[in-house]
Amino acid sequence: MKNRVSLGLLLTLVVAVWGIIGYKVVAAFSNSNDDAENQAVLGTKQDKNLSHLEKPRFSIHLPERDPFLGKLKTKKIAVKPTKKKVSKPSNIRWPRIIYKGYVSGRKVTSKVVLININGEGYFAKEKQEVTEEIKLIKTTAESAILSYKGERKTFEIEKDAFGF
Repeated sequence: MKNRVSLGLLLTLVVAVWGIIGYKVVAAFSNSNDDAENQAVLGTKQDKNLSHLEKPRFSIHLPERDPFLGKLKTKKIAVKPTKKKVSKPSNIRWPRIIYKGYVSGRKVTSKVVLININGEGYFAKEKQEVTEEIKLIKTTAESAILSYKGERKTFEIEKDAFGF
């Protein structure tokens, strides 16, 4: 008997909740011209009342103390814009170099780079000499910077016919 009473009360409660939800959905989608006219009238009155108000003015200042660390800020150092060095055309004839990419393990601390120089494949790490005259300066996924007889040059990765 007790289970039937609680079941009846819960069923009544569920029907009431769904009824309220249905009513709100129907009321939201119904077109009422009275509401639209009231909104238009209120909108014009509000525009007239707010037109004489000025926009608020405020200023932002930087705090002297860091609120999280509690330390005083240090003085800012002016950064001078760096000038790009204009490379002069050199008379150094570079060997035929093709950057094929790099391989790294799970730890990205060291990359092994594959470079093809005059048809011969070489493996090297950053800041290591590939041959007696060619040194690998820096590598990224897209390019490698090599030094040859004191001159630096960037080589883009070369992809084969399959796009690899």
